[in-house]
Amino acid sequence: MDLIHALNSREQATVIWAVIFLVWAMRQEGVRSSLAMVVRAALQWKLVALWVAMSAYVALLTVLLFRLHLWGYPLLKDTLFWMVGAAAVELMNYSAMEKPGYFRKLMGDALKLTVVIQFIVGMYCFSLWAELVLVPLLGMLAGMSVVADSSPQYRPAKTLTDFLLGALGLLIAGNAVYHAVAGASSLASATSLRALALPAFLTVGFIPFSYAFALIANYESLFVRLRLLMRDDEALCRFAKSRILTLCHINLRRLGRLSREGARVAGLRDKKAVLDMIRDFRHDEMGRARRTVG
Repeated sequence: MDLIHALNSREQATVIWAVIFLVWAMRQEGVRSSLAMVVRAALQWKLVALWVAMSAYVALLTVLLFRLHLWGYPLLKDTLFWMVGAAAVELMNYSAMEKPGYFRKLMGDALKLTVVIQFIVGMYCFSLWAELVLVPLLGMLAGMSVVADSSPQYRPAKTLTDFLLGALGLLIAGNAVYHAVAGASSLASATSLRALALPAFLTVGFIPFSYAFALIANYESLFVRLRLLMRDDEALCRFAKSRILTLCHINLRRLGRLSREGARVAGLRDKKAVLDMIRDFRHDEMGRARRTVG
């Protein structure tokens, strides 16, 4: 399948404007040096390893969905967009994963009616020439709205930009609804229904990977602090790490609580202090559990 021709007119317009901006940016010396720094940062081995691991995991998910007749090659574009969009954002939000009900809310959001509306709006676009006007216009208005929100003196400008954004949103939604009603048969096709359900399938299937990533990231953050505090005693550092691993294992919420309580870690000077910290933390956990039940 030709991925370029699989893009709808809105996506094609976005790519065209992105290329134009990139060409312009590369001609500006200051911007060019900044882009080089961004590229070097993005090519750090940890980020590369993360993208490779995430790509392999998503590939396994698509193979599983393919075996279940829930995925096909026409969905490759949607899968790639989901991976560099929703999946990447989910990983960046790893610090919130320890909160109670986070993953339940994540699955609920993937099944909301707004997902259906977004799918229909994305499925039915204007012509390429119209989208070439709409894409930068929407981006400019959204940026102006954000800037205008920064100061009360710009309140009238924000009101105007928000009104224009709402009007354009209604225009886009109205066009999508009209074509969806007129082409109800194509909307109800097997490919369209699979495309609609794909984000929900991928979001649920991606939870184990995002959980593992959050666990590794939290352990690394805590262990870096331990290495700094115990840089003169590697044996004590290894002992503390092993005890913390035994205490928290794969419990992300417990690990997050321990990591936030920096005073506990900062006071570790010998093995007895480590064992006392573990004991006190377990005692506090039991007390918290009793209060929750009560």
